[in-house]
Amino acid sequence: MSLSWALSIKKPFMLVLYFSMACILCGIGFTVWPDTLAAVFHFNNLDAVARTDIQSYYGTMLIALGVVLAAACKTETGGRVALMVIAGFAVGSAVGRIIGFIQGAPVMSIHGVLVVIESLLFYQAVTVLQRQKQRDQEHKREVLPILNPKTPEEFRPLSQSNFTEPFEYYRMLRDHYPVYKMPGKDFYCISRFEDIQAVSKDTAAFSSKLMEILVRGRSRNPDKKGKTLAERLGELGVVPVDVLALQDPPIHKEERKVGHSGFNAHFVKSLEKEVEDLCDEMMDEFLPKGNVEFVQDFAWRLPMRLIIRLLGLPEDDFEQIKYWCMQGIRSLSGTASRVELIEIGVSSAQFTRYLWKHYLEAKKNPPANFTGTLIKNSADPDSIINDQRAIAIILQLLIAGSDSSASSMGSAVRVLAREPELEKALRAEPDKIPLFIEEVFRTESAFQGHFRVTTREVEMHGVTIPSGAQVFLMWASGNRDERFWDNPEVFDMNRRHVKKHLTFGFGVHACIGRELARMEIRIVLKKLLEKTSQFAIVGDSPYEASIFARTLLKLPLAFEVADKKDLAPQSDMDSEALFGKEANNEKEAEYVSI
Repeated sequence: MSLSWALSIKKPFMLVLYFSMACILCGIGFTVWPDTLAAVFHFNNLDAVARTDIQSYYGTMLIALGVVLAAACKTETGGRVALMVIAGFAVGSAVGRIIGFIQGAPVMSIHGVLVVIESLLFYQAVTVLQRQKQRDQEHKREVLPILNPKTPEEFRPLSQSNFTEPFEYYRMLRDHYPVYKMPGKDFYCISRFEDIQAVSKDTAAFSSKLMEILVRGRSRNPDKKGKTLAERLGELGVVPVDVLALQDPPIHKEERKVGHSGFNAHFVKSLEKEVEDLCDEMMDEFLPKGNVEFVQDFAWRLPMRLIIRLLGLPEDDFEQIKYWCMQGIRSLSGTASRVELIEIGVSSAQFTRYLWKHYLEAKKNPPANFTGTLIKNSADPDSIINDQRAIAIILQLLIAGSDSSASSMGSAVRVLAREPELEKALRAEPDKIPLFIEEVFRTESAFQGHFRVTTREVEMHGVTIPSGAQVFLMWASGNRDERFWDNPEVFDMNRRHVKKHLTFGFGVHACIGRELARMEIRIVLKKLLEKTSQFAIVGDSPYEASIFARTLLKLPLAFEVADKKDLAPQSDMDSEALFGKEANNEKEAEYVSI
């Protein structure tokens, strides 16, 4: 076979090449030095028959197997067959050794090592096969939506085109299918503003506890007593437990008090100087270049660097933490394959282990930050917070806080870049930046919705939703519901009730980080308008393929740096001064976030 082919064109099948080479080398060893290698496997004092068996079965057979597998990889189909042979060989050999252990063979031997290697070999072979299957599905020609679709299915809800512009699809659901079960998916979509509010308020019938679904892929059997698998694993610290946005009253109320103590309005206000300094530092890095990939190089980095600081984690770990957060969001996308979900599960375990490591280190000398607040509460016998809940809260803040701020920040700049007149208006009246941000929240919801689980049978609009079913509350659809909003498709930052959007959700699960997100985005837009005279999008700005999050993946910008002598002083008016003090209180802002 061609080595250049193996090393370049068919990289997914490199496992076959390595396994073939190992088989050939081991086969040669058993053929030439049967007594020596047999001793390694505790086969001593070989007679002539045993020696012949080893030379033929362990020797020439392995050589032949290696050659055949390598030859099979001359075609992609042959490569896949070779991977199946490797998987069968590995699992069969490993099972045989395990049977030997049960019968008294020593585990701490070469056979114990080989069981581990063969198990990993089996896992890797199956993983590559699954990836190839997924690639085949992705390479199939996408079935495009049709002109003037008459049913939700004709929009192709899980197509990239629908993820990019889902709003007509949402309109059809609101008008004709207010409770809609997507074909092939085990959840019901709730799309109208008032219905979303009603479900959010009914925490008895619609539970927010989702960890069982994330761990097992299905909701808890309501008739089953005792602790679930997710609850048992959560107690052991293997997976996060249900907290805050994934918890129900009355426990949720007690958790929220602790969360709010670390992210109240006074604390957020105290961070403004730090955010301004960080924003200046990061913008000064890209301004001389005249262009920037805004989402990856700025919008993701600023809020995540800030939350990492607030939690006392190493800033140098940004890239790894970001990857783990993206994987967490991907788990709820509705488009992840089984292989991807397995990989996401592995990433989640790694992330949880990482957080435990730093949390336990911080417990030795609790810091004066939010992690320290959680540690203090975990040591209080009267507090609902324990170590497991503290870890889950930290995880949730990192995943939800970083993505919502980053995506909304990117979407805000994208809207300005696509609407020069709007950009010009904000440059002339920067005091309206907070109003602009709220309308961005409404029209470009970072989280398109949130899941609930029914605790009993529920009927809505003539549709019976069974107990234990998943329900998807479509924040983004409610934000454009004509039954509540006047001209919802029009971007109007001067509209009435501009803050009553559902982007942070609705109900008792008020997002403890919403004011932090508002403050970050306000400062970033103010600084960007100050430091540039104009900017434009100079490439594609795609969104993640997800029903759950409207995550902007890229936003390539080119800009002209403002002449400092022409800069007009910008107002420092905050959202409270613009909306009025009452608009920021807890009672009016009944928002929720994952």
